[in-house]
Amino acid sequence: MEVSVVDWMTDLIERELCLDKGLSPSEKGLYIVIKTLRPNSIVELAQHAGLSHSSASRACANLAHRGWVRIEQVSREKRIWAVVPEAVQVRQAELLSAVYSMQPYKGEFLLKVLLDSHVLSHKYVDNARPKWLVNPTTEEQMEIDRLYLPEDDHADSGDGGRGGSQAVQTPGAAHAAQAVQASWAAQTAQAAPPVQAAQAANAPQALQAPQGAHTEKTDDSHGFEFHGPQHFGPTKAYPDVEECKKTQSRDLMKKAICADNGVKLIVVTYRDLSPKGILKRIPKTLATGYVDYDGKYMTKVRELCANYRANARDLR
Repeated sequence: MEVSVVDWMTDLIERELCLDKGLSPSEKGLYIVIKTLRPNSIVELAQHAGLSHSSASRACANLAHRGWVRIEQVSREKRIWAVVPEAVQVRQAELLSAVYSMQPYKGEFLLKVLLDSHVLSHKYVDNARPKWLVNPTTEEQMEIDRLYLPEDDHADSGDGGRGGSQAVQTPGAAHAAQAVQASWAAQTAQAAPPVQAAQAANAPQALQAPQGAHTEKTDDSHGFEFHGPQHFGPTKAYPDVEECKKTQSRDLMKKAICADNGVKLIVVTYRDLSPKGILKRIPKTLATGYVDYDGKYMTKVRELCANYRANARDLR
C-alpha cells in the first residue's frame, strides 16, 4: 500500500518533538493529545489529559513559546492548535522537494499533499479500488485517487469549536494522556517558562480561521480525482482525439458509478492546485483545520504548485 506523505511528515515531526530539550516529557505527551484529539478549549484538554486547568495552561504556554502550538481566542475559551516550529518546517520542505522529484504523477501527488495539509480526517485510502467501481463496457477496475470514508458518529468532527467535542481517545492518544499524567505526577517543582513568554503565549493570536469545517452531517464518502489537461481535450503530450474521448467517457462513468454508491466524487484540476485554491474544492462536509500559509513548508508547497500549473498550461 502506498505510504502517504503525511506519514513521512509525522515521523519527522515526532522525532523533532522528542529531541526538543526545551519541553518536558509531559509537555511532549500533551502535544500528541492536542494533535490527536483537537480539543475545543484548554478546559477540555485538561479533562482529556487528567490535569488541572492551571497545569494544562502552563504546558500550553511553553508549547506555544517553543512553536509547537498556536492559541486562538474563541468566545471565552482558548482553542489550541498543534502546529510545527519554523525550523522543523524547513526540514519538511526539504523532504517534500526530495519526494516530489521522484513522483511519476506530480499533479496527483500535489493534490494529496494539499489534502493532507487541510483536511483533518486521516480516514482515507489512496488509489482506492472499490469492488463496485468497474467500467461496465470493458469490465476494467477503476480507481479513485483518494477516498475519504465516513467518520463515525461518535468521532470528533474537528469543527473548529462548534460545541463540545465527542472525541474518542484512540490508543495513541490514550497512552499519551496516561504518560502526561504519570510524568506530571513525577515532576517536582519544574521551572515554569519566563513570565513574559507565558503571557505572550497565552494571549489571543491572529490565526487563519478553519475553512470548510463541518456544517452538515453526511454518511457519504468523499472521493478526490486529479484531472490534468488531457482530461478536457487533446494536448501536446496527448494529441490523440479518440483517446481523449475514451478518457472523458471513463470520467463520466466513474462519477456516475460513485454517485450510485454514495461517494461524492470531486474533480480537482491543475488550476485548483494551490494552498488556498484547494479550499474551493473541499466540501463543507469535510472538516479542515488551521494551516500556516506563511510558514516554510506551505511556502514550498505553493512554489511546487505554481511550477506545476505553469508547466500544465504549456502542455495544452
